[in-house]
Amino acid sequence: NRSWRILFKDAYLEEDKYFANCILNNKEPKVSIEDGKKAIEIVIAANKSIKTGQPVKL
Repeated sequence: NRSWRILFKDAYLEEDKYFANCILNNKEPKVSIEDGKKAIEIVIAANKSIKTGQPVKL
């Protein structure tokens, strides 16, 4: 039974390998910079909602 920390570490390692492979092989990643920006906005909104106890519009 593996802890969630180990599972996330493995996931991040796989993401890093994939990204490095895209760079080394001059390939476009499946996830765009816009996707990353939206993901960060969602995390920030979720943290704000947790702190305030209120919904946050995106």
